[in-house]
Amino acid sequence: MENIRKRCYKILSLIEESPWKEGNYSIVRIKRAIKQIVSEINDEDSLSKVTLNIQSLSRNFVDDTGDYSSIILKELELLSKELKNIVQ
Repeated sequence: MENIRKRCYKILSLIEESPWKEGNYSIVRIKRAIKQIVSEINDEDSLSKVTLNIQSLSRNFVDDTGDYSSIILKELELLSKELKNIVQ
């Protein structure tokens, strides 16, 4: 769980350092998803129900920013894999 929490905070930090941190719909969606995961980490029953739609978030991010190689995308993918390991 701690790895997931650290990855979530890392993604939020990367967003704050990015040029797209404000007013971007895809960033708002990513932040909302990450904050939901962080809030449910303390309740393991809820965390097993949390999913991260990496395809949708990534597609929106690329459409909005044009950045196919962002570290934010890479971290989202790693987070998605970690969540899948817990849910299974």
